[in-house]
Amino acid sequence: MFSLSAPKGTNDIRAELESEQGVLRINPKKFHEAFIPSPDGDRDIFIDGVVARNRALNGDLVVVKLLPEDQWKVSLNFLF
Repeated sequence: MFSLSAPKGTNDIRAELESEQGVLRINPKKFHEAFIPSPDGDRDIFIDGVVARNRALNGDLVVVKLLPEDQWKVSLNFLF
């Protein structure tokens, strides 16, 4: 026999996932590239590919789980 845990609230889930939330912007020239603004407003969080978007459309409010830093793609504009 098994038991189900109590449903979790959005804040609990967000804390567990080390996630960020934002309004999705899809690149109109490259539909496989999407972005949400970072919490500090300094740069965007890049979402690579339609699968990573998980059916989200332009303007949708989304929650994203950040990849480990060694898997991040960084724009060269922010390195200099």
